[in-house]
Formats: sequence, C-alpha cells, structure tokens
Amino acid sequence: METTNLNSINSSNSKLMQYAEFNKFGVMSMLLIFVGCLGGVTVGLSGFQSDFALISVIIPTMTMLALILSIQPIKYILIAGLIATTIDILILITFLLF
Repeated sequence: METTNLNSINSSNSKLMQYAEFNKFGVMSMLLIFVGCLGGVTVGLSGFQSDFALISVIIPTMTMLALILSIQPIKYILIAGLIATTIDILILITFLLF
C-alpha cells in the first residue's frame, strides 16, 4: 500500500518537473519578475533598518538571478526561488509586525 502511494507521489513530482523543464524559459521569466519585485519591496521596507536584513535578502535573490542568467537546470532555479521567496516573506513580515 505504501509503495503505490510513494510511486504516485514520485510520478506526479516527475510530471511537474517535466512540465517545468519543457516550459523552462516561461518559468524563469515568471520567477525573475516575482522574486525581483518581492526582493525590491523587502529591501525598500526593511533593508534600510538593518544590515543583516539587507544581506539576508540580497544573497538568495542574487543567487537565484545568477542561476537564471547561467541557464542552470530548472530544479536548482526552483529551489533557489523558493528559498529566496521564503526569506523575503519572513523578513518582510518580521519588520512589518515588530
């Protein structure tokens, strides 16, 4: 029973990655706009208050942009985009609430 469940998860994951790989340039352009704008808003609202916040936003955002410019595998780009988005949202929430 568990093996069929794991196989269905792996097959749906591979289908998603195949779709993302097929539409690689569309996914990269959407991530470029989304992460770039979110990083800019985060720096604008919280980056000037703390050097740590500024560095924490810039490093993952620039890493993802460097991966896009060097046309790396989509798996690495999606992971870097997820990390950059998570850090940006956490810092934005932290500075807006506290």
